[in-house]
Amino acid sequence: MDNNNIPTKLTLIPRSEWGARDPREIQDLVLPVPKVIIHHSLMGGNECHSVSDEFTLVKKIQDFHMDNENRKWSDIGYSFLVGQSGTIFEGRGWHRVGAHSYGNNSVSVGICLLGDFTDILPPPEQLNSVKTLIEYGVENCYIKDDYLLFGHRDVRNGTECPGQLFYTKVLSTWLNKAVAKPDEIF
Repeated sequence: MDNNNIPTKLTLIPRSEWGARDPREIQDLVLPVPKVIIHHSLMGGNECHSVSDEFTLVKKIQDFHMDNENRKWSDIGYSFLVGQSGTIFEGRGWHRVGAHSYGNNSVSVGICLLGDFTDILPPPEQLNSVKTLIEYGVENCYIKDDYLLFGHRDVRNGTECPGQLFYTKVLSTWLNKAVAKPDEIF
């Protein structure tokens, strides 16, 4: 990721700073992408009370994605992860295909909010960072101007991700929010 062009209001932690493991393989993402898919981590619940806790959780998520017997992915699945502090962690970044949403990985950026937003809402700092990250992606031609925004549940059967309360009270009101067509749901 080109950190020289990150807006000052965005706090981004590159892979090298959070201690990311090297990916087992890399597939380039064709840019700009037409979709942004929003997730919540569930893992860690809402127990990240500091940026230090967020660093630990991001590493645990990468370990789970790469080492879990049912996954064995080549890297952390998400493009970016956003802590409740508003800190943004580079996952696979802008230039690599993720593993966050089967059938949509090669045409989307996946942003994961750290926490469980089934019954509570993300804090304003976290929401503002997600919006700023998307705006940055559009401004720098990583995301198409007319992108479509989905919650993971919109494109994946059998999940409530990114959390019921967050999805219905907040995400559904955001600019470019879309609903997937039946042939786009996996």
